This record gives sequence, structure tokens and C-alpha cells, in this order.
Amino acid sequence: MTDWRQVHQFVNRLWDPENTPHHSIIGLTGSGKSFLAINGLLKPMCADDRVLIIDCKRNDPLVGSVGKPVTEIPPKTWNTRKREPMDSWFRLVVHDQFRAENRAKAQGQVFKALERVYHEGDWVVYCDEVQDLGGLRKPNLGLSMHLDELYRKGRSRHVSVIASTQAPRHVPTSFYDQCSFAWIGRLADEDKQKRLREIGGLPKEALPSISSLRNRQWLLSADNGQHFLTTQVSVGGE
Repeated sequence: MTDWRQVHQFVNRLWDPENTPHHSIIGLTGSGKSFLAINGLLKPMCADDRVLIIDCKRNDPLVGSVGKPVTEIPPKTWNTRKREPMDSWFRLVVHDQFRAENRAKAQGQVFKALERVYHEGDWVVYCDEVQDLGGLRKPNLGLSMHLDELYRKGRSRHVSVIASTQAPRHVPTSFYDQCSFAWIGRLADEDKQKRLREIGGLPKEALPSISSLRNRQWLLSADNGQHFLTTQVSVGGE
């Protein structure tokens, strides 16, 4: 088990929006996906960046504690005065897509935000459950194609995607084949573990160890499997 401070330094050094831009996080409910994304990655490494948090759940207290809540990205996203940490973080509060009458509104809302991010460049996008935006299982917002554009072409625009899921069998393929950092947490379901073989560079012999991981423990495959380690997220004594 590699000390989290060493992992933090390693990821911060390797994370490059043009060459190694995207993080994919996979784990059961309660495994610490949001904690890893927000307290392990975003706060210490992206405090001075523009960050879009796509909040489809609207009931996660950790996700709801960060970013200025908006229903669309405001026209002005960089503050010309001296900026405070996380001053350019925006949390897109998405309409309840599970109500049929709201689904089209939610789809248009997120589509507009993703288009803005792609055309402007220099954004970090965090989605707590990528399946909500697009994938094989319904209902979702049907935006797999637009997510794919961010994954495949975002690096030239300096756009990084941090996305997580508890349903690895149902997410878009770009979630696997375009990620530079694959964070794999507790997954007891053998069928879910098999899907992980699609992650480039993840050795098969690593899969059995996944079921023994505890909350906030992660197996990290980075830079197409050139780096491979396990760690436990520890931030501020938590």
C-alpha cells in the first residue's frame, strides 16, 4: 500500500491536460468515489482552475458542498480581481431527469454546458455518475456522443474529465479507453470486475485483489499501465 502523500505528488506531477488528462473512478456506493474526486484530486490540484461539477443527484452533501450552484454556466467565469481558491468552480444543478417532463430540459442543460466547455477549453469537468449522462442503461440523458467528444478531443482544448460510476458495465467505452488514470475501488460483483479488463494496462492478476479493498482504498493504473499501485486516500486527518 503506497502512502497517499506519495500518490498525490505522483499524480499531480503526471496529470497534464494535454497528454494525460482524464480520470475514471469505479467503485461501489460508499467506497469513497466523491471523496477521492473532490478532496483527493480537485481541491488540492485544481483550486485555481475552472471546474464544472455536473450534479445530477442533487442530494450528495459532499458534491453539494463545492462550487457555486448554477443552472447554466454564467457568461463570465474568470474573475479579474485577485481570485480565491475555487473561485471559478461551478456546480451545474441538473433538472430531475427521472421525471419524464424534465428530461428534455436536463438534456439541453447539460448539452449546453458541455458544448461551452469544449469550445472555450481550459476546464476540468467532474461527473459523479457518468451513467446519468449517457450509457447503456436507461434512463439517462443520451449524451454519450458529446461525452466522447470531450474524452477524445478535449486534450487539445486542455479539458480534463473526472468521471465516476458504480455501474461499470453500462458506461460509455471512452470512460475506459481514454482515461489516463483509472481508480478502482471496492467491487464485490465478479461481472463488474470483468469489465475492468477493458482498461488499458490493467494486469489480470490485479483483479482478485479488488474485492479485498476497503472504503477509500484504491487500485490505481496510470499512464496506460506504466504505473500501478494501491493506496488509501487520507486528507486532513480523515
